[in-house]
Amino acid sequence: MTLRKKTLIIVGLTLVGLFAILYLTLSSIFLSGFAQVETQDTQRNVQRVLNALDDEINKLAFTAQDWGAWDDTYNFIEDENEQYRTGNLTKDVFARLKYNLILYVHISGRIVFGASYDVEAHKVSPIPESIQPYLTTQGILARDSTPLNVVKGILLLPEGILIFGSKAILRSDNSGPARGTLTMGRYLNESAVRQLAERTHLTLTVHRLNEGATPSDFMEARSSISDKTPIVVRPLSEALIAGYTSLSDIYGKPALMLRVDIPRAVHSQSQASLRWSILSLIVMVLLFVILTLVMLERLVLAPLSRLSAGVSCIGAMKDLSMRVSMLGKDELANLAETINKMLQALQDSHKREERLSQELQELRIEVDHAKKARQVAEITETDYFQQLQKRANELRAKRSSS
Repeated sequence: MTLRKKTLIIVGLTLVGLFAILYLTLSSIFLSGFAQVETQDTQRNVQRVLNALDDEINKLAFTAQDWGAWDDTYNFIEDENEQYRTGNLTKDVFARLKYNLILYVHISGRIVFGASYDVEAHKVSPIPESIQPYLTTQGILARDSTPLNVVKGILLLPEGILIFGSKAILRSDNSGPARGTLTMGRYLNESAVRQLAERTHLTLTVHRLNEGATPSDFMEARSSISDKTPIVVRPLSEALIAGYTSLSDIYGKPALMLRVDIPRAVHSQSQASLRWSILSLIVMVLLFVILTLVMLERLVLAPLSRLSAGVSCIGAMKDLSMRVSMLGKDELANLAETINKMLQALQDSHKREERLSQELQELRIEVDHAKKARQVAEITETDYFQQLQKRANELRAKRSSS
């Protein structure tokens, strides 16, 4: 495997690992951070709905307090005069207030006036039988309240979910003794829930806990609701998230489950931000890879390839006089210089070997020529080799000194 391939593999694997780590890190940061924001936003919206519902109950309580602390009401609870009835307890008054229930209960427990009103049908009817148990002398709607105390909250009736406010009937200056209680009520029916949703610009669902079939998501959320976590948030889909909370009745018992459905704008934004971040990361990684490979190619791989090609060419040509060329002052240039020095040393050594061989050859020729000319006839064979050895030693000494 070539160095270029090894480099590509190492760089590629390193960047893939780095990309995976960065992706997991960004995903964790984005998703967890935005999820926390989404949860907090959902909890705030659920609290908005609770505040709006409290406002509705407080309006009922305020009206009951306003009408209850009034001399005309204080007299009517005793004498039941027709003038008060025709002036204040007509169908038009019900329609204007948009209340479903008005009750005047004497301190003795006697119902002086009670009527139920259907806002949509514009029809007045008697109070439902299911409310009678709350009108006894010990009932929550007939209890002798302290002058400034207001009883308000939720009652679950077969006819519907009743939100109400109840106030002791006193004189206009809030003096007593109390002669009874005045109760104003409104059913939290589909129309009321729809108005509440329009007011808060949210989608609401109200479920009675005393009904038989409870949706699974309500049951799951209810099991998670506690004093420390009064509002539970659960995603319904990629597009919707829901906030759940429990509402207690006037006796403090869980009566209702409220669900608020909210579009997951924060989640969508987090997904979009993550996608753009990943896309930006991919672009940066690609740019980094390209820049890294270009720099490696120009500064390392290409010069190294040229150096390798130069050395291979010298080896193939067997010409020690050739040199490798490498510009710069980096390690590759130093390596090229070292190779050139090595080639120079090899060339010098080769030249010395050639000179030695040539001189030895000349010596052999000289001796042979002397024999043939009979100038050294008296030289024995042993003397011949001794002179040849002596001459060789002289040449080696000369070579060493040079």
